[in-house]
Amino acid sequence: MHMTKAMYEVTKPILRRIPLLRKVRSLFDERRNRAVERNILADQGRVRERIARQRSANEKTKIYFVFTQSQLWGLQAFYDLLWESEDFDPYVVVMPNTEDSSTPHRVSLAKNLAEFGRLGVRIISGATDDGTIASCTTIITDGSIVFVDQPHPGLPGDWSYEQLSKRSLICYVPYGFKVANAHDGHFNQLLHNIAWRVFCETDWHKAQFAKYGKRDAANIVVSGYPKFDEYRRSDKTAGLDPKVVGALEAGKKIVIWAPHWSVQDDYLGYSTFDRYYRDFQRLAASRPELMWIFRPHQRLRYHLEEIGFLPAIEIEKYYEWWCHQDNTACSTESNYINMFRASSAMITDSGSFLAEYLPSAKPVLVLRSKGSVGYNELGEAIIASYHHADTAEGIERFVSDVVLNGNDALIAQRNGLSRLIFNQEIESSSRILISELRSSLSSSEVRCSRWL
Repeated sequence: MHMTKAMYEVTKPILRRIPLLRKVRSLFDERRNRAVERNILADQGRVRERIARQRSANEKTKIYFVFTQSQLWGLQAFYDLLWESEDFDPYVVVMPNTEDSSTPHRVSLAKNLAEFGRLGVRIISGATDDGTIASCTTIITDGSIVFVDQPHPGLPGDWSYEQLSKRSLICYVPYGFKVANAHDGHFNQLLHNIAWRVFCETDWHKAQFAKYGKRDAANIVVSGYPKFDEYRRSDKTAGLDPKVVGALEAGKKIVIWAPHWSVQDDYLGYSTFDRYYRDFQRLAASRPELMWIFRPHQRLRYHLEEIGFLPAIEIEKYYEWWCHQDNTACSTESNYINMFRASSAMITDSGSFLAEYLPSAKPVLVLRSKGSVGYNELGEAIIASYHHADTAEGIERFVSDVVLNGNDALIAQRNGLSRLIFNQEIESSSRILISELRSSLSSSEVRCSRWL
């Protein structure tokens, strides 16, 4: 019997729970995605022709960055280059945080608009004041380029990749450095297979797209990781909390605690926040000679509320505690690389931060959860250069032995790995991105897919 889309939607809750039928859903998704990809690849050729005509008439190519979470913005250096260029016209389309079910869209939209406003980028609001998301056709112009940062942004169907591709070339720059043991999720989603360009972190990541994706990595470009461009900036204190700047000037050591969001999560399961959240408060209070920065994953606050871990008012009080002690600060801003540079060490159970902190050359304490999905090959190599603990006492030993007394035997191993993912002597990621856009838009290319 042929399964229609309507039938599929009705049976979706059942399919999620029954392993045998889950395979049926997977086959249906595969068939549907093939049709979507064929349509999008056909549209790409037509959009490229429009852009070519515009550029031959000396018109600037409009570029739209579509973001639902301002904390994930990591393209400031690239945006700045586009803004200064004579052939590109960049905009940031700011959306509500569609992932946060505990916060009204109008509130998350206002927060995102405020953060992007602080960054000084040119903004287009993607929603009305009450949080209603606008139609794609009222914002995205024909013959443009759209950058997205995650495979599943949670936007309405009007903003689907199939609809966007009718007007724009879609580019994907991952918001995080991929170290999780999630090869299909990181290298074989619909977006990975239909994007005009996927800009990835390293040659290793490109090899994973070739291995797990559907297009033999034909649309993959190794650009490096754009957030690493912030390590190149000369001003190391820009954007830092005044309390952190004061701690630096006083010669205090600074410790970042960066907990992941995945408390009681059956898939990723990285987070140890539920085990240690009170221990870290006690540790910060007992070590006033240190400056502590609480840097939670952007999803943590509303995830705790959604799973009922704590009442909303208690979550708010917990976050406020970290903001208001004499030797603590709370960090939620999008540009945190200067925080890494200012710090003395980081304690985390997160994913991407494990790689993003590596160029700082500072020590890391990894808190591993027994229920976590684990790390990919590159991730395992990175965490092998870090310290580990699975008890509160182990955390205290790291603070005493490594942070305060400097007993860090892993620094040489970290420095060797760091050069594999970030080489400051080569061209910046942002310059590679803009060069690739120019060369690709001026070439007559055919990039085929095994699906076709």
